[in-house]
Order: sequence, then structure tokens, then C-alpha cells
Amino acid sequence: MSAKSFGHLSGGEDWVSNVKDIAIFGAGGFGLEVLMLIEHINSAKQTWRPIGFFDDTVPTNQQVNDLPVLGGMRELNKWETPLAVALAIGNGSTRRHIREQIVNDFVYFPVLQHPSVWMGNEKYVSIGDGCIFCAGTIITTNIKI
Repeated sequence: MSAKSFGHLSGGEDWVSNVKDIAIFGAGGFGLEVLMLIEHINSAKQTWRPIGFFDDTVPTNQQVNDLPVLGGMRELNKWETPLAVALAIGNGSTRRHIREQIVNDFVYFPVLQHPSVWMGNEKYVSIGDGCIFCAGTIITTNIKI
């Protein structure tokens, strides 16, 4: 499929009004996997408009998989419109440290769930903001994430 069919590129007739902008913090390997996850979510239902990456270690305006690096933490904290951000950082303590540095009230952290995820009864499963569930994930019962 083309990138547009996954919703990778913004614009066009196939975008519905409730599609939300999303950026990925982390332009490395996991960031690229999260971009693919967003494309798969969009193939099932147009949900997200990926606008780029934030990463303090990659030069601003560099292209990563056809999306720009928008800057680092400073630029994210200055963002002036509502923006979903996926924290694509594999190390938990590093991810927590980065999350604590984000002080912008416009930024929020959605749950990203691949369409193939098997989820137990929501009565017995608790999912927190910003969780990322890739393809093949199975979440059974009595789980708090």
C-alpha cells in the first residue's frame, strides 16, 4: 500500500474532520515502529495525522521516513496547538524522565493500539495514558498498565 493509503501524509479527501495531529518523540528504531503502528491504525480507521518527530539528538528539519524532525524538547514545550505525542522511547526510566520534562498543557499522550491487539474484558483491564500496543499483543485479565 502507498503511504497515503495508511494515512501517513496529511491532506486529501480521505481525511475526516476528527483526525488528530500526532507527533512521535524519538526518531530512532522504536519511533519508526510507532509510525508504522499509526499507519496500521489509520488503515483500519482514519484516526491520526502524523506531523513529524521530536528528538533532541536529530537535527531539526531532517527527514525521517518522509516526516520532518520538528525539534527537541524545547520546541515541543513551545507547541501552541493541541498535539498527541507518542513517547517512542524503549527504556522505561528514560521515557519517564522525558515525560517529566514535557510541561506543555497542549500535549497529551494517547493510547495507541494496533488493530490486531486482543484485549480482555475492560472491566478487568486498566490502561493508562500513553500506552503503546504493537501488533500481536495479547492483554488478558486483571491487568493494570
